[in-house]
Amino acid sequence: MIRKSFLYNTIILLWAVSALFLSSCDNDHVISGDGVGTEFTVSKDSMVFTDNGGSTTLAVRAAKEPAITSSADWLTVAVAEKGNNVYNYVITATTYTASSEKDYNNRTAVLTISDGVSSQAVAVTQTPQYGIIIDDPSTKVADIGADSTTAIISLRANGAYAVLSDVDWISVTNGTRGLTASKVTATVNKNVSDARSGKISFTLGKVTESVTFSQSEGYTPSDMGKTAQQLTKFMYPGWNLGNTMEAGSSSNLWTDNGGVGAEFLWQPTATTQALIDAVKAQGFKSIRIPCAWAMGHITDMTGYTIDKAWMNRVQEIVDYCIKDGLYVIINDHYDGGWLEDDGFISSADVKNKTAQLTLIWTQIANKFKKYGDHLIFAGLNEPAKNDNLSVNSYIANLYAYEQAFINAVRATGGNNAQRVLAVQGPETNIDKTVENWDPAKLKDTATGKLIVEVHFYDPWQFTGLTADASWGNMWYYWGDGNNGDSNRTADKYEESYISDQMIKMKTTFGDKGYGVIIGEYGANQRFSIGTDAIHDASIKAYYTTVNKYAIDNGCVPFAWDTNTLTYPCMTILKRVNTSIFNSNMMEGIMSGVAAAVWPY
Repeated sequence: MIRKSFLYNTIILLWAVSALFLSSCDNDHVISGDGVGTEFTVSKDSMVFTDNGGSTTLAVRAAKEPAITSSADWLTVAVAEKGNNVYNYVITATTYTASSEKDYNNRTAVLTISDGVSSQAVAVTQTPQYGIIIDDPSTKVADIGADSTTAIISLRANGAYAVLSDVDWISVTNGTRGLTASKVTATVNKNVSDARSGKISFTLGKVTESVTFSQSEGYTPSDMGKTAQQLTKFMYPGWNLGNTMEAGSSSNLWTDNGGVGAEFLWQPTATTQALIDAVKAQGFKSIRIPCAWAMGHITDMTGYTIDKAWMNRVQEIVDYCIKDGLYVIINDHYDGGWLEDDGFISSADVKNKTAQLTLIWTQIANKFKKYGDHLIFAGLNEPAKNDNLSVNSYIANLYAYEQAFINAVRATGGNNAQRVLAVQGPETNIDKTVENWDPAKLKDTATGKLIVEVHFYDPWQFTGLTADASWGNMWYYWGDGNNGDSNRTADKYEESYISDQMIKMKTTFGDKGYGVIIGEYGANQRFSIGTDAIHDASIKAYYTTVNKYAIDNGCVPFAWDTNTLTYPCMTILKRVNTSIFNSNMMEGIMSGVAAAVWPY
């Protein structure tokens, strides 16, 4: 038969032991026995509390009720239960709030338990709240020059903290970590534009410290001495960031309804430094960034002010390119057709449109006037491309707009006084440009600083036609030896034609000292790679041929790339993971570059 006293003591002991699990960091010892013995035993020899404080239980077995004292006033003792030779106490720690720097360290106390014969000490530790302190408050705001620099930030913390820079031109490297001494190195990129500021934050728990960097304006040192033709020697091959910064709706002309989200209207991927790094890694030397300005990015109709956020986003992408040592072109692209279409019809208000173009390019030029010779401005895109007009009917308008563009940029001074500028031939069509247009009619205060731009999508039956037309069928196959169905195989406009077109650009413009770029070229891959081997070979051959003959004749070819991942498309790189989407195109480009010889 179980004695009542034994059952009582057992229940008390089980309750005491189970209470020990309320504090997972305590060092527990089970008090065993029937409760009648007098052996002095304490259930714990140490305790740990967090900064929030709290309570835990201590059980003692002794011949008589023991005395318990605390060495600290933040640690208190209360009797919870008394039994036969077993005594239970509630040990409570108050909240540990940091009121001074020392309060970020652990605090300790000792509980002393004695029954007059035996005694034992229990070590108690309370961890502090998370704390992080920058040693020198005067370093929380740093004024720095435009040049790239590093800054050592000394701080102390009692835990692993998070570091965040709110701008991409300040990067952070964690140094030693140990409240424990810590050093963090902040690297600030060179500033080539307006004054700017950014902040680094250090967060541990609910505590945040920060350092703000204010960087003065700067510019890219450059002698700006290269002529346009000398510059283009270093620019091939080129790549277009297509369907991105030129995206939008013509319904938004002369409004600010586009916003920075317009970048994603025609393709889904944000342009990042990693993407530009990948473009460079593939062997491209220059990037053309087609841009919209009037189409959704004008905040007022008086001064035609460009939305600051949009301008800054364009600058951010330009900076990605400059950081990688790439040449970069920004233009006023189709832009809702405000000039490309409406500026060349018979009723065009040339005076008003010239004034609008001047205001737009003055703002762009001022934003970038401290950039070096790796940045090129292109005034227009494909002037009068969609109007089906005779060149003679609009050539005077074209000269007027291009002269306004040149004058606006040069008037801003700085590096813009000698910046290389690109001007476009009629409809950027090679034959119409060679036969009808002369850049010598444009006056420029800088000498030898003009690039002539044309585009090349010939033959359209192969490169772009998406349905058979009355004037011709779609061609799937192109180039020497790439013969398929006779109705789908090009029977003209092949290698010799491309060579002849590029020779025209060389003799008409290159040999007279102008730089020349093929600002866009491309051919649709009509089927997924591997579906039609002859079509695959045709695409590769086309890209090889355009690059070889363009470069052989002093023209820099810029491949059009839209980031469209369905066929037909001209996408070369899959931007979301910076991988090659079309190996036919990529291999063709590099094959053509390898086979070419620059003539100047």
